[in-house]
Amino acid sequence: MTEFEEQQRNIHRLAQVRASRQTLQTTLSVIVLASLGLVAMVLLMVFAKRVLLDPLSRLTHSAEGIERGDFTAAHQTLRSDEIGVLFNSFAKMAQAIQSRERELATALTETRELASATGESRRRVEATHADLLATIETVPAALIIFNTDGSVRLRNKAAADVFGIEPRNPELRKNYWARFKQIAKDGSPMPPEEWISARALRGESTINQELEIHHPDGRVFPILASGAPLRNELGHVAGAVVAFQDISRLREVDRMKDEFVSAVSHELRTPLTSIRGSVQLVLDEPGSVPDAEHQHLLQSR
Repeated sequence: MTEFEEQQRNIHRLAQVRASRQTLQTTLSVIVLASLGLVAMVLLMVFAKRVLLDPLSRLTHSAEGIERGDFTAAHQTLRSDEIGVLFNSFAKMAQAIQSRERELATALTETRELASATGESRRRVEATHADLLATIETVPAALIIFNTDGSVRLRNKAAADVFGIEPRNPELRKNYWARFKQIAKDGSPMPPEEWISARALRGESTINQELEIHHPDGRVFPILASGAPLRNELGHVAGAVVAFQDISRLREVDRMKDEFVSAVSHELRTPLTSIRGSVQLVLDEPGSVPDAEHQHLLQSR
């Protein structure tokens, strides 16, 4: 091998060495850059975990705690970035929910107490109403309480025996009452607007008015009736109460009394006439009654 060829070979080898060195340097540079990038990525991931993921994880745990009813799991932070604003808003929301929950619990307790008191009051009212109905049923007089529209709110048995039970339909109710007639003591018919119930609903009071109720089936009830308006706390008419008593027996007693007085008067008229004639004969005889006092008594017959 000549010296020239040897030099050419060395030059070729030197070029290869240089190329290998350059390749190695490039590879090392790439490895270093890749390592730096990996380190930067790791650092970025750690930073992101501490700055983003950890707060979001705590926020998630707080939400889960609130879901279980633990409102102390929400905390505020001093951070002023978007995560801090989110944390503080979430904490304020949890505090508001907790405050509202306490208010609702208090309101629920008050509602239960009010419901209990209302229930007790209702039971007392029902008991009082039952006592009132029992008392009304035992009253010998008939009682009817009217609403402002003229419908019957309450009646006892004595009133039902006279007027029956009216229908609920307004038109049927109007026709029902139109079948009854009320006759005044002087025998004149009373128009519906002058009935005691109608006058009471206008605010007028009536005491012991004697009249007759003519039932559609032909029965006649002589009654002594009174009526008065029922007023609310504002003084407005809120209904009317009418009380009446069947005076058929009283009229029968009056009739029997009149017959008795007439019979007694008739039976006593004849002997009294005879006695009067005898007394007159005695008085006509001069000196028959010397005592002036006795004579005065006989003359004042």
